[in-house]
Amino acid sequence: MAAAAVHNAPSGLVEAARALGAGRWQSIRDVVLPSALPEIFTGVRLAVGVAYSSVVAAETINGVPGIGGMVRDAQRYSQTDVVVLGLFAIGLSGLLIDALLRIAEERLIPWRGIS
Repeated sequence: MAAAAVHNAPSGLVEAARALGAGRWQSIRDVVLPSALPEIFTGVRLAVGVAYSSVVAAETINGVPGIGGMVRDAQRYSQTDVVVLGLFAIGLSGLLIDALLRIAEERLIPWRGIS
């Protein structure tokens, strides 16, 4: 996603910066990177979501200590309340991670309106 974001940077703005005397690194820093950062951050948020889901799934399958392992053990011993609590904990922690990434995005990329 990062490569596509850099590739899709407005070439007109890059050419305008070059015409105004910006060097290669200056046009990358001042034009390409600011235009690509919103898409890069979207890719980071998606990757973190997939990684978190994968970790929880791996814990559930392997029984590794963690929320997923706790849910697996509780399911095995018919502890429905612990299973439900574990599912809520997984959901809330995922929402918390996403909220933290959104806050970081708002602070690092103020020119992008977050909806």
